Amino acid sequence: MDDISIAETGYLVVDERAVTVSFQATPPSGARFACAIQALDEDFGVVGWRVVEYAPFPETTRSFTERVPTLALATTGTVKECWTI
Repeated sequence: MDDISIAETGYLVVDERAVTVSFQATPPSGARFACAIQALDEDFGVVGWRVVEYAPFPETTRSFTERVPTLALATTGTVKECWTI
């Protein structure tokens, strides 16, 4: 994970076409980074995913909530991985 600390803080199944995933990220100081966020169904199959890029920020840790479109009803959402870019 390129020394990026991630703490998932929750998810919300919006409807059968979307889920939101909330998390906190602590990247290296001044680093641009990206995260792959996914939505999973009850069998842990991937029903949606999204890669989001973030600009550097001055705070040590920052909170994010990202919406992930889905092809079917998700039962959870998670941050798969993050990396510096």
